[in-house]
Amino acid sequence: LPGNHATQSTAANRPVLSARYNLLTKTEQFNDAAWSKVGLTALSNSIQETTVVSAHEVLSVNDLIKTGQTVSISVEAKANTSTHFQITYTGAAVAFANFDLVNGAVSFSGNSPVSTSIVPIGDGYYRCTLVSTAPTLSAGGAVVFCLIDNNPTATRRFPYAGTDKSIFIRGADLRVANDGIGLPAYQRVNTSTDYDTAGFPMYLRFNGTNSWMQTGNINFTSTDKMTVWAGVRRLSDAATGVLAELSASAALNAGSFALFAPGASGSDKYRYNSSGSNTTGTGAKTTSSTYNAPTTTVVNGYSSISSDAQVLRLGGVVIDSNSEDQGTGNYGNYPLYIGARAGSSLWFNGRIYSLIVRGAQSTAEQIIATEKYVQQKTPI
Repeated sequence: LPGNHATQSTAANRPVLSARYNLLTKTEQFNDAAWSKVGLTALSNSIQETTVVSAHEVLSVNDLIKTGQTVSISVEAKANTSTHFQITYTGAAVAFANFDLVNGAVSFSGNSPVSTSIVPIGDGYYRCTLVSTAPTLSAGGAVVFCLIDNNPTATRRFPYAGTDKSIFIRGADLRVANDGIGLPAYQRVNTSTDYDTAGFPMYLRFNGTNSWMQTGNINFTSTDKMTVWAGVRRLSDAATGVLAELSASAALNAGSFALFAPGASGSDKYRYNSSGSNTTGTGAKTTSSTYNAPTTTVVNGYSSISSDAQVLRLGGVVIDSNSEDQGTGNYGNYPLYIGARAGSSLWFNGRIYSLIVRGAQSTAEQIIATEKYVQQKTPI
């Protein structure tokens, strides 16, 4: 298609186009090797205890839960010869919850889960959910679904001699609790490239290591006004990351702007810089701990070189503004770099759902309307 597109010719440096939120695989195939079985046998949609004395559980093979993460683990379950089961994950002193599949209730929980729920979805099935913040995990945590001998108050990963009881189980889902707010509660995932996309917004995933894109030169030499919007999920605060930057360095080139996520390791969660002939301005910034990674938000920065105005908005609210001297002149005729500074440093670690750059002064109504448009593409 004609146009000045953002591109990346080197395959290894391309961000990944994705709509995946569920971190599990084989979410409807518990008999697959993606699930480890202890003291039970599994069909694609059921688990049945064996007669050994042990815990009776099915575990995700990969350790997907990280220390300090608040995660939501859910699955659809239906009573068969067993009426209760448990959701937890591997690690010491982690939360668990027991679910009563006859009365539709959480019968018992331990180790302080953030929340639990059981919701009827038809045909005797319930969507059972445990939300928990992971304590220190030496090697991460694997999702665990346990049979518990019809015991409403069973302890975590309860061991017993099984008698071949079973439940029906399907639709496992694991996601970071603040990821995909307002999206369907379950996303089918077969493999990393085979998953449901209907109802799940697409994004470009930048890996914080080597993924980036750029346009050809964009001629902004007729204006000294700039407005930038982005729908962003920032996954790390560890190092400064360029979300979008006009020219190879806004700190060195006159007539440039840059939107950073974060603006500095551990402090500026976002930063917007703008400069005319004076390239020493620090730009608007925020250091609010409210926006610690991982977090998803709509970011807006706007500026005027002649008026020495810079403003940064997050989630529709002005976070910071300043009137530092930006010098004189208009914006330049440079490439727009996305995800890194000139493809060589300041790698962005996260997702971009939408990015809009307008070489003009935008009214308050235009800013708010475009924020709403970007938010429609950004699950917040």
